Amino acid sequence: MTSYRDQLADAIRGADTVRIIEQSHPMDFLGPERKAAFRKPRRIYRQADLPPAAASFLESSIRSLDARTEDNRTRCAFLDHHIIQFRNKGNTTSTLRICFQCGDITWDGSDRLPPKQLLGTLRRFLISQGFQPERDWAKLAEAP
Repeated sequence: MTSYRDQLADAIRGADTVRIIEQSHPMDFLGPERKAAFRKPRRIYRQADLPPAAASFLESSIRSLDARTEDNRTRCAFLDHHIIQFRNKGNTTSTLRICFQCGDITWDGSDRLPPKQLLGTLRRFLISQGFQPERDWAKLAEAP
């Protein structure tokens, strides 16, 4: 069976576009706005399609990980402020969702557990691309 690591690296290689999105989460909103936020589209703070060289670097970074996994279930709310979409011909083929607050990752492209070092690798990569793993999400949600 193919490991999560290899499935993810293959998804990066097979995508004609790898898109990173930094976004709001309905739990960022306070008071009565929170309920309404669950019915609205998420607010996009930053979005970028990776140039081929950056996608290739991400793929090689993923392939260099030890494939051993760790079940890191957390007890916090999963707030996916960062997502990576793998796209082909304008359609999203799979989406990797990241919560840096609780250190959890979900990906609809695999039913396996992620490698132990994946979160750290993604954190470093996103920072190298100008994204911020930690921000004051509630303050951003309040901004006009």
